[in-house]
Amino acid sequence: MQPVLFDALAACGASAILISQASSEHSICFAVEPGVSEAARRAVDAEFQAEIEAGSVRPIRVERDQSILAVVGDGMRDRPGIAGRLFGILGRRGVNVRAVAQGSSERNISMVVARADEGRAVRWIHREFFHHAASGRLAVYVLGVGGVGSALLRQLDAERDALARQGIDLQLRGLASSRFMHLRPRRGGRLDAGAASHPEGWRSTLERGGEPADLDRLLEHLGETAAGGGRTVLVDVTANGSMAAVYHRALAAGAAVASANKLPFAGPIEDFRAFRPASAQNVFHEATVGAGLPVLHTADMLLGAGDRIDSISGVFSGTLAYLTGKLGAGSVWSEAVREAHGLGYTEPDPRDDLGGLDVARKLLILARICGCGLDLEDIEVEPMLDRPDLADLPLEAWWKRLVEADVSMAGRFADAASSGLELAYLAELDTTGDSATARVGLRAVPSDHPVAGMPASDNMFVFSSQRYQERPLVVQGPGAGADLTAGGVFADILRAWAQRGSAR
Repeated sequence: MQPVLFDALAACGASAILISQASSEHSICFAVEPGVSEAARRAVDAEFQAEIEAGSVRPIRVERDQSILAVVGDGMRDRPGIAGRLFGILGRRGVNVRAVAQGSSERNISMVVARADEGRAVRWIHREFFHHAASGRLAVYVLGVGGVGSALLRQLDAERDALARQGIDLQLRGLASSRFMHLRPRRGGRLDAGAASHPEGWRSTLERGGEPADLDRLLEHLGETAAGGGRTVLVDVTANGSMAAVYHRALAAGAAVASANKLPFAGPIEDFRAFRPASAQNVFHEATVGAGLPVLHTADMLLGAGDRIDSISGVFSGTLAYLTGKLGAGSVWSEAVREAHGLGYTEPDPRDDLGGLDVARKLLILARICGCGLDLEDIEVEPMLDRPDLADLPLEAWWKRLVEADVSMAGRFADAASSGLELAYLAELDTTGDSATARVGLRAVPSDHPVAGMPASDNMFVFSSQRYQERPLVVQGPGAGADLTAGGVFADILRAWAQRGSAR
């Protein structure tokens, strides 16, 4: 059949530049230049017209917009596994190989892929076989330049030289706020020390010289960087609830994700399950729960060692711990809230903290790590400030009317003290029943309770498990402030770097 086929191609002036035949010899694929594809189809169908009418041969099927990639090298003959690596990297990145041909010299493997996949296929093959020159690069893309984002950028800049001494070439390749972004050229992309240390940080730099924010362009830039070798990390320090889709795209491009944004992990449970545990070596979100404390790491360690977590409780908000500490010491409610806001402990709108949803999301993330299929509406939430009449006010009006709660808040704390109790904003998860239960709210606790007497602004996470029953495992430390959260994100970036080999 082959001689007749090639005679037909030669008669119409077409040359087969790639030939692939199944071992069963029941089919044959060949590639020709796009300009002669139609002539080749007519010539071959005409040559085999009788066989086509008899049903022993099917008509030619033409697939357009394809590209041929060739991997060539003397070393391929003596190194087993080259083909496996080649097809493995393309398969992991979603590039479908339509046909394969290998020369008898074993120095060449050619393959056909869709033209739309050509660029990224070449980039991933280059990364797989020629990544050594960029192997020390840690490329970072930061989304968010608020308090935490600015603190993170300062920390990255301060530690760049120390990381370089460890062989890590830290590069800030992209930065975006909700309105502006800045993308570095592929070469020479370094942290700008002046911008990082400026009193207003990168926010003012972006507003003065940035281009309009375009996540599609940023992710395309990120994908090109990831394909060039080293480790690329997308950092999310926003409060954007629509970031799950962005994470999926970054992961598909070969980047890791380090996040302080609770919303993607406390949103639809399908998103959470997609990020854990299949992407455990590419998704890092320790800072979503404990800021800089190793809370998720502790839960993962217990569960990974075969322990069963029966309950998790404690004070999960450094902001609310600060407020309960101040009120317990006799401070006026509205003044304590203003002080916490001035110290940077609260969100820009303190109602985001006082409503309890932030704590509920942290508890939900822990519950899901424990295997509980809970959603946010399954958590009983009691706001610290239960004043629905103030909830929808403009922020400026809310600040003015905050004093209306001074007397009632002082009375709650005084009543607890008169009974020998303390008030703490507790999060509580119980997994021992038929179904898990979770709640957050202001609770009166006795003096021997683990959270009693906690330092103001500390967080505490109390794990009771099969192995830690009589004496629960406690993780405690400062839990409020942009620098602490940024430090937790920085640690996740370095974890992503450390696990780069196993995540390839």
